[in-house]
Amino acid sequence: MDPALRELLADGDPDEIIEAIVRLAPGTNELPEGVCEISRFAEIATVRIRRSDIERVWAHPSTRSLKAPRALQFDGPEMSPESLSQLFDDGVRPRVPLGNRGKGVVVGVIDWGFDFGHPAFRDQNGRSRIRALWDQGAKGPSPRFGYGKVHTRADINAALNTSRPYTALGYHPGKSDRGAGAHGTHVADIAAGTTRPGGGGVAPEADLVFVHLASGPLSGLANLGDSVRLLEAIDFIAEAAGDQPFVINMSIGRHGGPHTGLTLVEQAFDRFLEAAPDRLLVQSAGNYYLARAHTSGRLQPGGTHVIEWQTNPGDRTPNEIEIWYSDRDTFEVQITPPGANKAVAVKLGDARGLYQKDGSEVARLYHRAYDPNTPDHHIEAFLGPEAPSGTWKIELKGQIIEDGRWHAWIERDSGSRRNQSRLPNSSADPRHTIGSICNGFLPIAVGAAAEDSPTARPAPFASSGPTRDGRQKPDLAAPGFRIQAAKSTPRWSSSPRPRTVKMSGASQAAPHVCGIAAAMLSDLPRGLGIHDLRAHLFNLARPWQRPRQADLPRLGAGLLSSRLIAGGDTEFSKE
Repeated sequence: MDPALRELLADGDPDEIIEAIVRLAPGTNELPEGVCEISRFAEIATVRIRRSDIERVWAHPSTRSLKAPRALQFDGPEMSPESLSQLFDDGVRPRVPLGNRGKGVVVGVIDWGFDFGHPAFRDQNGRSRIRALWDQGAKGPSPRFGYGKVHTRADINAALNTSRPYTALGYHPGKSDRGAGAHGTHVADIAAGTTRPGGGGVAPEADLVFVHLASGPLSGLANLGDSVRLLEAIDFIAEAAGDQPFVINMSIGRHGGPHTGLTLVEQAFDRFLEAAPDRLLVQSAGNYYLARAHTSGRLQPGGTHVIEWQTNPGDRTPNEIEIWYSDRDTFEVQITPPGANKAVAVKLGDARGLYQKDGSEVARLYHRAYDPNTPDHHIEAFLGPEAPSGTWKIELKGQIIEDGRWHAWIERDSGSRRNQSRLPNSSADPRHTIGSICNGFLPIAVGAAAEDSPTARPAPFASSGPTRDGRQKPDLAAPGFRIQAAKSTPRWSSSPRPRTVKMSGASQAAPHVCGIAAAMLSDLPRGLGIHDLRAHLFNLARPWQRPRQADLPRLGAGLLSSRLIAGGDTEFSKE
């Protein structure tokens, strides 16, 4: 069973309804009894299950895989002193609207904090361009999904006609403002903001659908949002788009997972894109190059390797590390807490807890055989808030070895960056640091380039491929360094205060590509499937000029830039 799912079983009300993701066995279409389907992606579905039924549903012959919700977050780039010296004073050049400017296309953005009162999301007459805004964290009628509140265009326009629109609508973007403005407002403007003095997006005439992501009640296992509600957000946007072409931007992620494109979330993305024409998903590849969150190695028969996992004094948030290795191998694994002389060993297929003297459990180590989706072996350690801080040692030993390769990722902290556990500088490997849900086969994963030029280097923080199974990710790169776009109204203001701000990250590169994709969809004939659309988008990219070989795993196949496309002879419809 999925270790995160076992964590859900550890405590809680047996009658509590749990959100989960299930993959059905081949040839099966019916869910086990007592499982309520919410959103369907071929053989994968988001579901609701009573906590006491989890083990029964997991063991049911119809169930091939059952996964707990996993936390998703946005983040700013992590910058070392050396990287700060690479800052550019002017940032990149402005975005340029393209082609039919996204007319007739829907741009969906799944993020946090959308300033519906900002001129970036209103037409020239002041009316809202937002078709729908689903606030997943609000209380309100949402019969299909059972949570959140949907604000329609009529609701938003009515609120805009008042002196206190945020109060009138019951939604304020400032609740997601960490000091520089809300992430979602900035991202959405880059993709499809209304053209105005000093600002605007690549597809300014597209309709907009926003989803403010939120997590379910998971007792600390999720923070700002989770994987179940992400899939349901995609389903909502597709429903809101109706028969119109659409592209969805997701500038969100996490560290862990197998990094082979075979998580249930990534498989659902692929099924979703295969299901109908005229749709694209664009993802940020991550800002994790400097995060010291990945390490890797290769064991020989009988060989050992010790992973040192450093947690911070005073950290009272949960911590998590995952290790993945081939199903052709068998490792022995043991974990030693800080300051302890005795290790706790866990055999393949087993799990063990670590306890304080008073008998309370502070950590748990799982060693799961044959993950049903990869099908590799999986080691995962969870540290509770009361776990001792310092250096935890995880020793791997090669027992039966045919391959020997392994990779470990420390998960992003659910609290703050200062609480983030890390690896020592000497063992951290910045390769294979693409976000955990960005390794799929059909979405477009976008890396951050430092400049709007085919000679650009990666932004200092830009995550690196390849995937664990050796494929190139990111697919493409776009400008992602010091990008100016809309800044949301601060929390203390009850009326819109339109401003702009510069932000950096793959979060800013992805919506640039999303806007280009929306403009492309606006110009192309209807009915093109995902493989044709990917080919058209790749054809718009400029090849890198004189790239450093070490940079290519962070940049992908080329640069997508609205400015360069507009200044060249490229047409969206050109074969």
